[in-house]
Amino acid sequence: MNEDTRKLESIKSAQESSKQLITLASAIITFLFGAIAVGNLELRGVSFWFGVLTSLLLVCSTLTGIITLFALSGILSSGTEMTKPDPLDSRNYKWAGRAQFFLFVGAIAGISVLVASWPPKPSGAKLEIAASAMLNCSLLDSRLVCENAKK
Repeated sequence: MNEDTRKLESIKSAQESSKQLITLASAIITFLFGAIAVGNLELRGVSFWFGVLTSLLLVCSTLTGIITLFALSGILSSGTEMTKPDPLDSRNYKWAGRAQFFLFVGAIAGISVLVASWPPKPSGAKLEIAASAMLNCSLLDSRLVCENAKK
């Protein structure tokens, strides 16, 4: 592999890594807000603040990832950067790539604390399901219980 090919491959690899972190951060944000919207996740107290912190870190990670991709595109289009022995040693790429990575790692740490502080589901919770006029079904402690409604 010649030197120019090595440089291009290293930039392509950095671009793919940045794209993957952007995709993961976007998926986690979507999952978090989807779980809140559906009602499967109720954030109260400490878990609320860790949810806000995690969301902000993920959004910032996504934004710095976009900046990282712009910096990598700038390296490819710059004649002076490509002549350096290591084009990824560019100042713009270094700060943006590191910021994206550390923001993402911080968000993962925030998610870990969020999951650890997740309030437990109350036991004995009852969910009524209207199946038909002849059948009365309910979910009790993770079991579906159906009874004849005409007793």
